[in-house]
Formats: sequence, structure tokens, C-alpha cells
Amino acid sequence: MKFNDWKERHEQEVAEIRALLDISLPDDPEALWQAVRDIEAHYGRLQYLVAIADKFLDEAECQALETLQRQHEKLAAYEKEKMVNAAVSEVRAFRDLIQGLIEAVKQRVMLAQSRMAYMRDLYIKGGA
Repeated sequence: MKFNDWKERHEQEVAEIRALLDISLPDDPEALWQAVRDIEAHYGRLQYLVAIADKFLDEAECQALETLQRQHEKLAAYEKEKMVNAAVSEVRAFRDLIQGLIEAVKQRVMLAQSRMAYMRDLYIKGGA
């Protein structure tokens, strides 16, 4: 499968995860718990997607380097690196987006845990 086909197949899924992350965390404990469960459910899937994106990136870098070596016999390592990076920028951008979503999910879960602990402490102090 080619990267563009794979990316197209997963763009809607990534958009749905981004939409979930755009929703503010609710103040109600039950709604907060549900919101964090909804976003955390995507964590493992995002890790899988980033692994596949890494594979596509590795392959694209290899292909770009092979093409450069055929076309240009004498290029400095720095020039090769920059040209390869430019050639694979679309793959890297999508991979970086997915990695960013993984970090956003982690942060969302940690924030929710902190808010739940705060709510618990309020409940304990308020109820005592």
C-alpha cells in the first residue's frame, strides 16, 4: 500500500480524535469520567498508527536517498539530508500529527486524573 492511500484511509479517524480533543473537559465527575474514557480508548490505536507512519517514513527516506544518489553523484551529506527531508515532508508531517495526538491524549488523561482527585478532595472535605 502507498502512503497516500494509507493516509487517506485514516484521515477521518484522525479528524474524529482531534474533534474529541477539542471538547473541553466537563466539570461533572461522571461526564468527566466518560470523556476521559472516550479519548483514552484511542491511545493504543494512535500508537499503532504512528508505528505504521514511521514505517512509511523510513521507506520514503530510503527511496528519496536512492533517487538522489542516482541523480547526483557528488552531494555533501548536509545537502543529501536536506533534500531527503524535503522529499519526505508530507509523510513526516502526518506522522508528527499522530505523535502530537498521542501526547495530547496523555495530557488530557493526566488533567482529568488531577481534576478527579481535586473533586474527590472537595467531596471528602465538604462531606466531613
